[in-house]
Amino acid sequence: MSDSFPTLFSEDEIEASAPQSEIKKAPPPPQDSFPESALEHFHPNIVDRLTLLWGYPECLNLLDSLTVDTRGGRQGFRPEVLAELMFLHTILPPKKEPTPWESGNMKRDWR
Repeated sequence: MSDSFPTLFSEDEIEASAPQSEIKKAPPPPQDSFPESALEHFHPNIVDRLTLLWGYPECLNLLDSLTVDTRGGRQGFRPEVLAELMFLHTILPPKKEPTPWESGNMKRDWR
């Protein structure tokens, strides 16, 4: 068996069969297809840390430490950055409850 599909028509045959007025090339995508968020723009180091920790319990700890001032006298984030951090906090996957085997609460009675 072959790993690829057979070629039915070459690119030249396809272009030759269609009238030139019907062949339209798609415009190139914009240079920046995804606009940079305020968090990415002003704090790329935080984005790197969040990316590494996303889905782990430590990510919730990081978001909490960024949004709650426990040291006092902090300047804080720009409103748009804080809004993005709060949004990330709301969409963070919930912490998975440990199974009885993981938590050690499962009695092993092998009799």
